[in-house]
Amino acid sequence: MISSFSTIKSVIAVALAMSLLSISTVSAMSVEPLLVDIASAGKGAQQSFKVNNNSAAPLPVEIAVSRIEFGPNGEQSSERAGKEFLIYPPQAIISPGASQVFRVQWVGEPDLAKSRSYRFDVSQVPVKLSKEQSGIQIVMTFGVTVNVAPPQGKSDIQVMGAAPVVGKDGKRLAALTVKNPGSKHAYLRQSVIDLSGSGWSAQMTSAAVGQQVGLGIVQPGKERRFILPIEVPAGVSAIKATVKYDPSIR
Repeated sequence: MISSFSTIKSVIAVALAMSLLSISTVSAMSVEPLLVDIASAGKGAQQSFKVNNNSAAPLPVEIAVSRIEFGPNGEQSSERAGKEFLIYPPQAIISPGASQVFRVQWVGEPDLAKSRSYRFDVSQVPVKLSKEQSGIQIVMTFGVTVNVAPPQGKSDIQVMGAAPVVGKDGKRLAALTVKNPGSKHAYLRQSVIDLSGSGWSAQMTSAAVGQQVGLGIVQPGKERRFILPIEVPAGVSAIKATVKYDPSIR
């Protein structure tokens, strides 16, 4: 009897809690594009991205800007920024099913010596609940990568080395280290990668790099190490790598 009574109490408590808890999810949204390239001077100094409200409720959004630096293994460090940009509008309430275009203009140094990378955090603003409401609000943030480059800047990707490494799942994968000696950011996804060693060879097309590795931003004057999703046979102890970089690939 004691066990049954405890069970009934538990069921009642859960039912009561469910009746009192109203989980309010903030309107769903999407952002396009998630990558924006801006020139520090000229016609390319102004670009835009669009935020779509895919829900049936108004969507309040705001934008925060950070300057980002990439470490050799892709780790990011960031600091608040924003004065270098004119963003219009800086925040908005988007009607249900509608879209809002945000225009971004570079107003910083027109003669940049080398590219700079920024992240625009496009965030849903939590809605203030009334006294009758209580619950959890799930808010979403999309990060738009914005790279600003000197108009005449050049980029390149040079191979610094390659070697087999053991991945997290225990598989032998190919690690590729590259450097960008130019003054403009480079994207590894704009490359075809060829690997070989001890009679073995493999290739990643630019499309495969984009899908499986991502953008692969290599900032000017920096090195980046990428673990490629290519399995290396046990008999291969050294890897030769070549990268065919084509900045015209989109």
